[in-house]
Amino acid sequence: MKISLRILVGCVAALLAAMPAKAGETVKADTLITDTTRNEQLEQYLDQVFGKRPESQAELQPVKQKKHSAELHVLKLSGGVNLITSELQVGDYTYDHLLGLEYLAEYENIFDKGGGRGRGVAFTFKGSRYSDGYLHFSLYTFGVNRVWCNIPSTSRWRWELALGLGASYLHDRSEFYRYNYYGDNSKFGLSVLLKAGIEYRLSKHVGLGLETNSFYHIFFDSDSKMDGKPINGIVTTDVMLGPRIYF
Repeated sequence: MKISLRILVGCVAALLAAMPAKAGETVKADTLITDTTRNEQLEQYLDQVFGKRPESQAELQPVKQKKHSAELHVLKLSGGVNLITSELQVGDYTYDHLLGLEYLAEYENIFDKGGGRGRGVAFTFKGSRYSDGYLHFSLYTFGVNRVWCNIPSTSRWRWELALGLGASYLHDRSEFYRYNYYGDNSKFGLSVLLKAGIEYRLSKHVGLGLETNSFYHIFFDSDSKMDGKPINGIVTTDVMLGPRIYF
């Protein structure tokens, strides 16, 4: 009986000895949980006040890939009237503001359409023909243009500006019996272009454009004269209209 009582007392003593340790561990664990929750709340508060830290933003935001601007190809066919604004003397006769007909074929590659704006390059072939009495005058130009334009996504209208440089070919054939003058002159030179135009897109691939071009043709050796001196430059201005093909 005494042995059983001793065993019972020992078990109770062991149980009482173990209870404070378990309680302490439980309190300690609860304290850690409480501290972790407070730290998370503090970090959230600081992020709201001062913004997220750079390392946090880098983790949350995906890496953005650079977008390449799409291309636009434009084929232009235009016709209109051309005016030589500089004086032109052939033989003893001076032509002032000689009017002629003009045609133009042009290809544009708009290689950057980002932000609703575009820039590109254009290849232009232009021919002009003038005729007044016995004078038959032709002027051809082939050049490369630097293009700036707008390409809005919400409108059918498009405007553009261009600067260009190219080669010119001049051919005048004249017969003036009264002045006993016969001329057949062909010359090569340079040309400088300033262009402004506007277009209206009728559909996804077809449009209509109106433009004006001003050319300065430079010839270093010419039999045609102005005020008794060889012509080194001819200034022309045109107004042209025609279809546009987009692809």
